Amino acid sequence: ALAADSNLAAISLRQVARQVGVVPTAFYRHFGSLELLGLALVDESFRSLRLMLLDVWRHAPEYRDFIDGSLPIVAQHVRENRSHYAFIARERTAGPPRVREGGVLGFIAGEISGGFRAAAASPVIAPVIICAVGMGLFFMGAFAVLLPLIVQDYFPADLAGAERTRIATALGVFSLTFWIGSILSTFILIRVGHVRRKGRLYLAALFSGSTVLVLCSLPMPFWLLCGLNFIWGLGGGVAMTLGRGLVQTYSPPDKVARILSIFTLGNMGAAPAGAVLYGVLAHAIGPRAAILFPGLGMLLVVGAVALRSQLWSLAEDEG
Repeated sequence: ALAADSNLAAISLRQVARQVGVVPTAFYRHFGSLELLGLALVDESFRSLRLMLLDVWRHAPEYRDFIDGSLPIVAQHVRENRSHYAFIARERTAGPPRVREGGVLGFIAGEISGGFRAAAASPVIAPVIICAVGMGLFFMGAFAVLLPLIVQDYFPADLAGAERTRIATALGVFSLTFWIGSILSTFILIRVGHVRRKGRLYLAALFSGSTVLVLCSLPMPFWLLCGLNFIWGLGGGVAMTLGRGLVQTYSPPDKVARILSIFTLGNMGAAPAGAVLYGVLAHAIGPRAAILFPGLGMLLVVGAVALRSQLWSLAEDEG
C-alpha cells in the first residue's frame, strides 16, 4: 500500500514497520534492508506468474499452444496484480539499483540458465544441440557463401549485361533443388509417422549432407551439382524435423520452450560465423577447396556424436 503512489526510495523503514504493525528491529529479522524487501516483492510477483505459466506449458499439446495459452495468463495476472506490476514498473526506472536490476533480470537469467543446465544434462538433447550448432556453422555458412560461388564458376568471368542473368537463373534453379528435397523429405516423414530409430536417422541425414559438401569440391556437370544439392535437401529436411522433434520429446515439460530457443539459437547463431569464415577461405584458396572444410568438419562432429552419445543407439517404441 505504501508503494502504491511512490517509489521504494521515498519510503522509510519506520513507515513500513508502522504499516505492518511491528517495531523496526522486527523488520530487520526478516529483511536486511528496504532494497531486499523490494527484491522479495518483485520475485514474488514473477514466481506466481511462472507457476501459472508452467501449468499451461505442461498441458499444451503442441509447441505453438505455448503462446496461445500463455498470453491470456500474463494479461490476467497483470490485471489481478495491478499494484504489483505498477510497483515493478516504477522501480525499473526510479528504484534502488539492486531492485532495478536484480529482480527482473535475475528472474530472466535464472530461466535461461535453467534451460542451459537441463539441455546439458540430457544425454539426448545435448548432442542434438551440438549437431545443431554444427549445422549452422558448417552447413548454413557453406550454403550462404560457398555453393553460390561454385555455381558462379560455371560461367565465364567476362559475362556482361543481360548475359549475367544466366547466373541468377542458375542460382535460382540450384536453390530450388535443395528446397524441393527438403520439403519432400519432411512430407515423407509426416506420412510415415513414427520412426523408431530417430537418432540414427538424424545422424545419417547429417552424414549425407557432409558427404555432399565434400563431393561438391570435385569438378562435375552443373546438373550433377543440382542433383547433389537435392540429396542435401532431403537430408536437411530430415535433420531439421527430427532434431526439433527430439528436443521437444526429451525436454522436461516446464523447460521445452527455453530448450527449443537454445536449439534455434545454436543453429541460426552459428551461421553468420560460418559465412564469414568461408568467405575468407574462398578468397584465399577458392570455393571448391574451401568447401572441404565444412564438409569434413561436420563429418567429425557427426562421428564424435555417434561414438560418444546415445543418439545412434536411441530407440523409441511406438505409442
